[in-house]
Amino acid sequence: MKKNENEAFFIRHTKSGYKNINKVLKSDNPQGSINFTEQISPDVSSEGTELAEKKAREFFSNLNPRTDVLFFVSSNEARALETADIYRKVSKKAGFEVIKPENTRNPMTEKIDDDELRVIQSLSLNVKNILLNCIFNPGNVLEKIDAQAVDEEIRSKFIEARKIVETNNKKSWGENFYYYSEAVAKIFPELETAKDLYERQFKNLIKLISFGLKKAKDHGMMKNIKILGFGHENYMGFALQKYFQDHNIGNCESINFSLGQDDLINIKFKGSEAAVFNNEIRSKK
Repeated sequence: MKKNENEAFFIRHTKSGYKNINKVLKSDNPQGSINFTEQISPDVSSEGTELAEKKAREFFSNLNPRTDVLFFVSSNEARALETADIYRKVSKKAGFEVIKPENTRNPMTEKIDDDELRVIQSLSLNVKNILLNCIFNPGNVLEKIDAQAVDEEIRSKFIEARKIVETNNKKSWGENFYYYSEAVAKIFPELETAKDLYERQFKNLIKLISFGLKKAKDHGMMKNIKILGFGHENYMGFALQKYFQDHNIGNCESINFSLGQDDLINIKFKGSEAAVFNNEIRSKK
């Protein structure tokens, strides 16, 4: 067995019905946020479950239960947690050992796993205003809410922002957010743009990955540690465009991270590689 083949993987959640987002939109406060202690589950669709199981089998076919041990982390949103749990169950059937975290840090994990899934804020969205985030939805959002639940000024600004998206609707939330978040932020200054999320959340995630991989390297385990993190496209688009000229990450697609020399983080995505130092590209293949 080769030593120090520790790696981290970011995996976007599978297809979802977005029940928890729609729950907020249909409430008397569509500008509210998700209550993470009272989420609807399952939030992953049946099609999403099938996709995640298929992608999980493909993913673990490239690892070896005799040489690799797994550690699962996730966003606090149900669709990510459930995707992580699907992968976890597939890995157990394939004979992989899963490291239990000291603290799961989310009440939902008590319902869907065996204390083998850790929630971390660096992967979480914690959107404070669901309505504002839904400006980038490919479909109509206002038809899902009670017009009386949003004051006229916000509704007017929402319609103005939607016109920006509708000029060339990219037919996916991630595409619309990447292309139009800067323009929409001029109407809603409180909105974090794709670049803002790169600066705040993605760079912090890189630091956490670097810390986790260094800790895994010093752990002393005989097996290689593979960290699997499940999250969202929101904070990935700008970075992927910057490093790979491709800002799209589909459901259950993954990004690979490993430690290089001199504090480099090697990143692989869709067959391309980038070496990043302090969140800046050092070299590229």
